[in-house]
Amino acid sequence: MDFQTQTYQDKKLSQIVTENLKAAEVLEENNIDFCCGGDKTLEEACSEQNLSSQSIEEQLRQVMEASDSETEYIKNLNASELSDYIVKKHHAFVRKNIPVLKKYIDKISQVHGENHTELYDVKDSFSSASEALASHMEKEEKILFPYIHKMIEAQWLNREMKINSGAVDGPIQQMLHEHETEGERFDWLSEKTDNFKVPDDGCNTYHLTYKLLKEFKNDLHKHIHLENNILFPEAKRLEQELAKKER
Repeated sequence: MDFQTQTYQDKKLSQIVTENLKAAEVLEENNIDFCCGGDKTLEEACSEQNLSSQSIEEQLRQVMEASDSETEYIKNLNASELSDYIVKKHHAFVRKNIPVLKKYIDKISQVHGENHTELYDVKDSFSSASEALASHMEKEEKILFPYIHKMIEAQWLNREMKINSGAVDGPIQQMLHEHETEGERFDWLSEKTDNFKVPDDGCNTYHLTYKLLKEFKNDLHKHIHLENNILFPEAKRLEQELAKKER
């Protein structure tokens, strides 16, 4: 299809971002959930928020004209390689930024909390998110991802693998639930801070903290997208394929 005549309105959000990760930036700017809400079409998502789907589509065309190196790289990864990529890029990002953000949030809460009481809620919410994400990533790295590695190895070696009922679906359902919880938490944080808008009396640390929080949210959305919309469906497909060989 010629690029100029291509339409995205009837495409699912997950498909659009999978096609080109740069689309995530457009959707983020318009507060459109493409990770946990990836099954909605662009038109459905825009209708829910009273946005012009034609306007969003034009913005998408502008960023998707060019290829994206990260997108092309991810498309060539199998499920095992993608899980490793997620750990090295997104899990590492979370672990690196949590202590930095906690320190900055503590600081601005102490200095500005009396005049901006929402900072106390931001502090409590981010602290809860930190604990939940640490537990979430550990479960993925110790249970789900190693199982995916084993399935890929069995596929490569063309050997049978004992498939236990629900071995992949159970953990995936739990991860999906936790993704939704964190997605909602960061949506709440965004609303509570007026999309991380720094008040007029905000200091440099205030500006830096909200900038990092927004980057953290955006990275989390990409992280969830890669798992919900690419890795998990592929892991389920792979398990079904191996289960057929076992029969």
